[in-house]
Amino acid sequence: VHFRIPIGPGIVNRFVPNPELKPQRTTTWEAGAGIDFQDILGPGDRFQVKGSRYVTRGTDFIDLRVDQPTPFVTCNPFIPGNCDGTTTASNVGRAKLRGTEVEAVYDHPRARLAINYAWIDGKDRDTGERLGVLFPENVNADGAVKLPEIDSIFGWRVTYATRFTKVNDPAQERGSFVVHDTYFAWAPSDGLLQGLRVDLAVDNIFDKAYARAFTGAFETGRNVKGLLTYTMTW
Repeated sequence: VHFRIPIGPGIVNRFVPNPELKPQRTTTWEAGAGIDFQDILGPGDRFQVKGSRYVTRGTDFIDLRVDQPTPFVTCNPFIPGNCDGTTTASNVGRAKLRGTEVEAVYDHPRARLAINYAWIDGKDRDTGERLGVLFPENVNADGAVKLPEIDSIFGWRVTYATRFTKVNDPAQERGSFVVHDTYFAWAPSDGLLQGLRVDLAVDNIFDKAYARAFTGAFETGRNVKGLLTYTMTW
């Protein structure tokens, strides 16, 4: 199962095998640069920035095709199976992708801030159609406060994606969105509890309704999760 849409008895999009799929061959050109500074605002801190630009040309490029009927438009979601869809991996004879990635990280004994940006575009060089592996232009920011006195860290993460229009069918366009996550971790560094780690997090803390490209369904809403682990070495 690729994804589900909770309408009526439930709409399911399933992966379908392609026995005629060929292995892809790609050539990538990439150029990048980075800088690294230490002890900027105080002893022990560090600031890094790196970026890259790449172009990939592929033969028999493996692309993802999602065929999902539109509920209430091309199908009746209250008839079981009537709106079910498929996702198939298929070859694109000649494909071209290009993209940019930039990341900046400031790390301090008391805090950490990371920001990254990603952009990608790609087409079938023969037909001019967009590829199905693309994603929206997005920016991720992750800020955390370190509390070494209690062996803990508390952080907040924000994901922003622009409106997605790199599609072949206007019905597959998706709006922009902003999603917030928060997390906390506690890992004693000594004493009887050394080796124990507690992780708590809330994804999509404001319960934002948003959809990623080519899924036809909303992503998970607010999700509270926790993890307790213990590691022993000898």
